[in-house]
Amino acid sequence: MTQTYQALLALIRASISDELEATQSSFPEGIDWNLIMKTSSLHKVGVMAVDGLQRILDSMPDIDMHYPEGREDLVARRKWMGQSVLAERKYAEHERIMAELSAIYATKGIRMMVLKGYGMSLNYPIPEHRPGGDIDTYHFGLCDEADALVSESLGVKIDSSHHHHTTFRVHGVLVENHYDFINVHAHKDAPAIEAKLKELANKDFQSVDVLGETIYLPSADFNTIFLMRHMAQHFAGERITLRQVLDWGLFMKSHSSEVNWEMASAFLQQIGLWDFCMMINSICVDYLGIDASCFPGVSDDKPMVDRIMNDIFEPEFSGKEPKPFVKKWIFKSRRWWSNRWKHRLVYNDSLFSTAYTLTLSYLRKPKR
Repeated sequence: MTQTYQALLALIRASISDELEATQSSFPEGIDWNLIMKTSSLHKVGVMAVDGLQRILDSMPDIDMHYPEGREDLVARRKWMGQSVLAERKYAEHERIMAELSAIYATKGIRMMVLKGYGMSLNYPIPEHRPGGDIDTYHFGLCDEADALVSESLGVKIDSSHHHHTTFRVHGVLVENHYDFINVHAHKDAPAIEAKLKELANKDFQSVDVLGETIYLPSADFNTIFLMRHMAQHFAGERITLRQVLDWGLFMKSHSSEVNWEMASAFLQQIGLWDFCMMINSICVDYLGIDASCFPGVSDDKPMVDRIMNDIFEPEFSGKEPKPFVKKWIFKSRRWWSNRWKHRLVYNDSLFSTAYTLTLSYLRKPKR
């Protein structure tokens, strides 16, 4: 692992650890700080890296970070530091949008559950510093009613061309309104997974107040299945980011004791995700410094754990997906074949069975 990746991981550990590493007295020379900034942004942990850097500087004022002296590097570092302010503004905007939507739905007695992002942010040392993207919602089986209401109230256009959710924009922010949690057409066991997620979504959920409005959050049992399946799908299909791993690790640190592990472990084994889950746990422990006691177990397959971690930083298959139809399909076919080792880690069905079902799924709704 390169010095850049080692340094970034050290910054992330510093941002989330209860105690800084006492032995950490300096960073190695030759660090490319511009590359660290670029890599941290790519993995959506730029603000966390800044937090870690600031915490190290506050706690160890004599540490030598080997900063370059050039004006361009100084400007770049200041721009990097400014990500915190931008993240906080975006977080506040998301809270305003969630509250606005919840208030609209409440006029007709429709509850709004928010998936992933906002709930995950509450596990971070500074919730506002978990960069968010879109807003994922669920309305307890009333997706159509919720869409009709928000379209009438805000005049937004509802896009129904995707699998398992509709989309619309509010004040420029994309909202995904889920009628299903996963694409039930993509894999043979997807309907069974969807049924389990629907069962878990409708019990033991929590509520939080956001700007005076009630927002619902899924239970720890739901998030355990949903987050792991979601991460595995991204891993097998393309790549995962450090933020996804960090989401899982901090979720486990905060909520592992609430999970019904007898149920969760049995179901993850049933759908072929238990070994992958243990490997992600190992990454959280070995690379992010989260205590092993936060997890139900870790993997003893160190070579595969390291291979996954290396793929997170430098995917074994990479490249920008082209837009022309034929070139896109050639690109996807090459990626699918290259990623077959990932498929074997996270799916029960065969590679060619998956290719067949995914092709049918794509033909149904090309945007997915």
